Amino acid sequence: MAARVLLVVAIALATSPCLGDETAGASPLSVPEVARRIDEMIQARLDERNIAASPRASDLNLLRRVTLDLAGRIPTRFEIEEYEAAPVETRYEQAVARLVESPDYAFHLRNELDALLLARKRNDDSWREYLLWATRQNRPWSDIFADLLLPEPEDKPRASAVAFLKERVREPEQMANDTAVLFFGVNIGCAQCHDHPLVADWQQKHFYGMMAFFNRTYKTKKETLAEKPDGQTRFKTVAGEEFDAPFMFLNGECVDEPLVTKSDEERKADLEEVKRQMNDAEAPAPLPPPFRPREELVRLALKADQDRNGFLARAIVNRTWARLLGYGFVEPLDQMHSENPPSHPELLQFLTQDLVAQGYDLRRLIHAIVLTEAYCRSTETYENRPFTELDSFAAGLTRPLSPWQVSLSLLVASQNPDWFAKPEVRTQWENKRGELERQSISLSREIELPGENFQVGVEEALLFSNHPRMQNDYLRDGGDKLFGKLKGLSAEAMIEEAFLVVFTRRPTEQERQFALDYLTATSESPPSVRQNLLWALLTSPEFRFNH
Repeated sequence: MAARVLLVVAIALATSPCLGDETAGASPLSVPEVARRIDEMIQARLDERNIAASPRASDLNLLRRVTLDLAGRIPTRFEIEEYEAAPVETRYEQAVARLVESPDYAFHLRNELDALLLARKRNDDSWREYLLWATRQNRPWSDIFADLLLPEPEDKPRASAVAFLKERVREPEQMANDTAVLFFGVNIGCAQCHDHPLVADWQQKHFYGMMAFFNRTYKTKKETLAEKPDGQTRFKTVAGEEFDAPFMFLNGECVDEPLVTKSDEERKADLEEVKRQMNDAEAPAPLPPPFRPREELVRLALKADQDRNGFLARAIVNRTWARLLGYGFVEPLDQMHSENPPSHPELLQFLTQDLVAQGYDLRRLIHAIVLTEAYCRSTETYENRPFTELDSFAAGLTRPLSPWQVSLSLLVASQNPDWFAKPEVRTQWENKRGELERQSISLSREIELPGENFQVGVEEALLFSNHPRMQNDYLRDGGDKLFGKLKGLSAEAMIEEAFLVVFTRRPTEQERQFALDYLTATSESPPSVRQNLLWALLTSPEFRFNH
């Protein structure tokens, strides 16, 4: 069956027209060339609107930013030293190249995809193992999409991709709309009861056309997914008219189900078999029906991308850009339709076509974006800019860290820097990063997943203020902890080291003097004073956000 899925993808890609002058018959652009083209299009829009761009962020600021975005954690003390020892002209590009090929990249992208696709609806180790397997091999986004919509119970580790649909299988409406939102950047929920009142693109036939691809999906007693051999999706309009929904993709393309004539006895036998599969864990695995709606959805989605009338590549480009720069070409991210045009239509089209032409390579897309001047701009001038300039990408935007970024960064910041001091071979670091991931699980589950207009909540503030975990896990006096190293340093050296490890920067003269006054003027014992200073850094807004 896995071979059949691959055949569906291969046919969709091989039978389509070329992608146009940019990619057809020409060598693909290099990653730096893609970055250059992005900046040219961003700058053209800035010139058109007479907007001056912010300057480039400082070197160490960029190292922290890109390490959080590519590795999901702050830089280690060794990485800071290595960065500053590299030539100024190439140090940033070298750091990016190292990070996108590091084990950290796969772990972090796994965590980001987990938050996107299941949004903490379940704690499923096998699901996360599937995602890590996919990100480690840089599995194309088109293949991940096919894995999730066409999971195969006997094909390890792809079998664990079943979690995406199994979490939603009781409600075909949710399977359809979540797939549209997360993979296609389209929320069709408003077209369930009537045609969308404001967007002509989305009518009831689009909602139920998408739902038809999922309406035959059910869960067996063995906790696998199967599809019924037949079943019609019907809907009623506000005028009371009833229609049979075709199998229709969002671009209006339909697929006809082959006509199969069955007797009443055969249909009854099919129904009994479905009931047996749902209630009998000992029943043999069901045979797949000749016509599989979800398989057709995958084929139509990939074909639409190749025909430049698609959604899959465009939506992940928009989401990736928003994740890395804090704002998408189209906002909200699930409202990609004709009434909500992108801020940079040519750039979105260029990146979409490039992604498809290069086999849905997310690593390449991410690598190119973080090399751009748009990504590297300072956030310091953002407060003086009007809200209407958000979509110009003239300045960097401050972004809240994800739960995994917070918990991993706390571990890195509070660990004795010597634990990371020596460069290690890939396998050793992969094991060490895996251990950090395991240690991060508990705290990450207690931190809110950032949404629109995010603010740190009361629960998180209390967690970092009053919970004994802060003292026991991050401020403990031991040789394996940062505090254990800091307590043996002079006050001046302690301040310098604490700022560098926690903030990836050195203190300003004002900060240095303030911290020194605090350490020397208080009546508290020196150890507790130093712990208080370290606690203040670890729980500060500067640590909590990417900037």
